[in-house]
Amino acid sequence: MTAAHWVTTAQEFSVTCSESKFGVNFFSKIREQEVSFYTAFFPRPNYSVVASLLERKTVFVQDLGDARLALRELLAISIEQWPDSVTACSYDTGEFAFADDELTAIDELKALIVDLYFLLKEEQNNLGPLPQKYWNFLKSAIQEK
Repeated sequence: MTAAHWVTTAQEFSVTCSESKFGVNFFSKIREQEVSFYTAFFPRPNYSVVASLLERKTVFVQDLGDARLALRELLAISIEQWPDSVTACSYDTGEFAFADDELTAIDELKALIVDLYFLLKEEQNNLGPLPQKYWNFLKSAIQEK
């Protein structure tokens, strides 16, 4: 098939192709009104298009739920509501968590951030550029009690 498939949507969606001419899977997230999927390069395409992001918002937490640590400033957490789950993400730390509901996702993310804090603290003399960036943020945003 060499024709294009057209999808029109106002939502964010992802496109995956599980079979390609070269045996390579690909994934892309797109937010446009009209998108074409060309199948000339994929003789046996198996496309799936998912348009399911229901809501995206940012919340701010004032504690990490750990008696050993206190936040010096509010921590921004991005929340994405999906039909079957919720994603909580801290872009400042590179951590994210999935759960069935928003509060559980936030609690799991906070526990991951606590674990990351102590891991990076222990390894602070051996960090590469990205972990060093996260450690710099964490040590400025968190104080030990």
